[in-house]
Amino acid sequence: MCTIVTKKIMKLLLSFLMCLFVLSSRSQAINESEVPLNIRQLNKKKYPTVKDSKWNKKGEVFEVRQSVNKKQCLVCYSKEAHIISTENEVKIVEVPKPMSDFIVTNFKGQTPTNVCKITDEKGSHSFAAEINHMRYIFDDKGGFLKQEMLYD
Repeated sequence: MCTIVTKKIMKLLLSFLMCLFVLSSRSQAINESEVPLNIRQLNKKKYPTVKDSKWNKKGEVFEVRQSVNKKQCLVCYSKEAHIISTENEVKIVEVPKPMSDFIVTNFKGQTPTNVCKITDEKGSHSFAAEINHMRYIFDDKGGFLKQEMLYD
């Protein structure tokens, strides 16, 4: 009897700790003034026409969401002001055919809420589509890689 109660308490404690981890790993909105100057300057140099930027901090990473050429753009910077990745909004017709085929086959009649092209710090490309609170990641040729739960 005691071991059953102990197991239930351990499961409850583990669930609680997992929830804390998920909540603590989420990004936190910050004011632009809280972003290090070198990161703000780099972003301004790279995107000089952007007027309205929304900044978040996730651990040591600074994220900025902004509109570039009337499309959404997310840029992730390290604390040393290096670009880690960029995500640029694209239309579903601009993605590789295997990706659009995957979406049509697996999500009949549904439209992704967000589709983007991702470029990492090495210049490699991938794609992502958000459907039903999930994010589906594809390689540069449109091959499905993985899915992730969206928390925001």
